[in-house]
Amino acid sequence: MVFNVLLYISLGIFILGLIYKVYTWFSLKIGISAQDYTPSQRFSAAVKGTVGVIFSSKIFSLQDYAAPLGFAAPSTAGSAGP
Repeated sequence: MVFNVLLYISLGIFILGLIYKVYTWFSLKIGISAQDYTPSQRFSAAVKGTVGVIFSSKIFSLQDYAAPLGFAAPSTAGSAGP
């Protein structure tokens, strides 16, 4: 019971902090060029960029970049199976 209450309290604090962080991220003016853009324009650009990256056809070519870094999937060729 106590665990569930504390879990929901901490989740609420996290959500409030996240909302505050996102709001300040898009509403602060961080330079002369940033004054030309409204928070809604900045938010729209962030959403478009995120969607563009996630649904890009180039995301399937990430395996070509991951192999030199050691993140390639282990090869099953030549391994003795059960």
